[in-house]
Amino acid sequence: MREVIERKVKVQAAALFASEVPLRISEACLAALEPGIALLPKVKRGVLGDLKIGLLVLKTSVESSLAAARTNLSLIHEDTLAKKFHARINELQVRFAALVAALK
Repeated sequence: MREVIERKVKVQAAALFASEVPLRISEACLAALEPGIALLPKVKRGVLGDLKIGLLVLKTSVESSLAAARTNLSLIHEDTLAKKFHARINELQVRFAALVAALK
């Protein structure tokens, strides 16, 4: 019985980690996207293509890490923690949507 409880605790710890890491990736990419977008009108034409490719990589990273976080959310069984992760995902999604809208 003790082994079953220990295993459940370890699985939940792994689920939390599996949810936290993609959220940190999203946060880091958003932190890089914001100044990158601000640079778009300021960079020389020869650099613009490189900047756009970098921003595209960051955009794709945010999309995929948020998708991973949403997928891993189902692994968290504690309701309070699941709600906190869900709120963080939603907050990051709103920030991301605002940045993408600024690109258009």
